[in-house]
Amino acid sequence: MTDPIHDILDFWYFPLGHAEHGTRREIWWKSTPAFDAEIRERFGGLIEPATARSRPGPTRRTGRWR
Repeated sequence: MTDPIHDILDFWYFPLGHAEHGTRREIWWKSTPAFDAEIRERFGGLIEPATARSRPGPTRRTGRWR
């Protein structure tokens, strides 16, 4: 299994070594339903685990609830 963070970065910015790595992509501003569906299919399963860690609770710094 690959690292989800690298998968996301490679998806948005192309992998290191790719000719277009780090360049602006038109799809960022002119998305399509098909592109949105691809994002949901590839990365939708990462949303719940990522947001579960950021749910309200005591903060480390203050120990108080947000």
